[in-house]
Amino acid sequence: MRYIPLFIVVLGSFLVVTCDEPEENVNPYAQEHIPWPSLADSPWPIERHDAQGTGRSANNGPTDGQVQYLFGSGGWSEGSTILANDHSYFSLVSASSETHLYKVTPANEVAWSIKLFDRESNGSSPTLASPNVVYVSSILTGTLFSINADSGIVNWSLSVSDVLLSSPEVDIAGNVYVVSLQELYSITADGSIRWVASGLGNLVNAGRVPLVFNPDGTTLYISSADSLFALSSNGDVLWSYPTGAMVYHVIVDNSGNLFFENSENRSITCLLPSGDLRWSTDLSDINIAQIRVQLAPALDKEGNLYFTAENLSGSNGILSLDNEGALRWFVVSAVSTDISSDSDRNIYFGGRTGLTTVCISSLTGNGEVRWMCEQELTGGNLGKSIAIGSEGSLYVPVVDNHHVSTIIIN
Repeated sequence: MRYIPLFIVVLGSFLVVTCDEPEENVNPYAQEHIPWPSLADSPWPIERHDAQGTGRSANNGPTDGQVQYLFGSGGWSEGSTILANDHSYFSLVSASSETHLYKVTPANEVAWSIKLFDRESNGSSPTLASPNVVYVSSILTGTLFSINADSGIVNWSLSVSDVLLSSPEVDIAGNVYVVSLQELYSITADGSIRWVASGLGNLVNAGRVPLVFNPDGTTLYISSADSLFALSSNGDVLWSYPTGAMVYHVIVDNSGNLFFENSENRSITCLLPSGDLRWSTDLSDINIAQIRVQLAPALDKEGNLYFTAENLSGSNGILSLDNEGALRWFVVSAVSTDISSDSDRNIYFGGRTGLTTVCISSLTGNGEVRWMCEQELTGGNLGKSIAIGSEGSLYVPVVDNHHVSTIIIN
């Protein structure tokens, strides 16, 4: 009879036990950046940061919350500031019934500006695409522009419709998408119309970012007045989900799940990629009266959700749910901007706190106040989307103020 040394038996048992033990603290909903080669490789190339509308940056935001610079261009900017990878930035600025696109250097000096239209913008944002192209849609004139990001020279312009309701969105192949009152347009990078999707219903309140894409870029989502649609990259309707009301913002996570507010039944809803219901959280069950649907939510790197909401006591603030729709917390605060999230799960937002005062705030992912930064702002208010730069700065647009168009915070 052969004998197996005891230490080998013990070691083998140890290995078996170790291999069978499950990993601890693994988050099944953790999120990663989804590569999108048609967008610029920059800190914030598009409104809401990415093609999934997450509002989540791969960079850390400011730790102190101090105003670094007030950029003034003689006009105001409602849409998102778009950031390039060399620390320059692009801003769509309106003044005196004209709208200009500005490129600003890291030293906060104007590199160039170009007048695009004779009417004031209505909240659209530029989109920085690869290679080296800025797309701008004129909401009130229905024109899409392609502009060289280095020189400011217009590559081409296309009269698409009487009115465009969205900022330009870019699919993974580099095609550009804009929305009119009742049509969705897909346009090639050289300015040719690929296809037009009609029959989706009234898109008039489709929001500033009506389009988001699934992680592999094969499906896009858009809301009409009463339904959420999934379309193929060729414009074919794959499925629709009845919402009863306009959905202003949709977020897509790494698994392809869709998250949105539903004002018709006063809930926050999550759909599977197939269009089937994953969960729905009734607002009254979590002491919430309504979601501020015009302001975009965010999805952090752990898969948690953040919405601007009003509770049943009438107080405004930030609402957080986990990826399964359970309430995490609600924090009372002044909020009039979209919510943005950084790589450490901190969130950022702003609001007016007095007749001449605005406040930009940061909370941890657990709802604790990190800092609050007040700024005198006589006239006007904060714009909607806050961008996070690679150097740890925030870029906050300012609307209806002809002295300051961007507040930069570090």
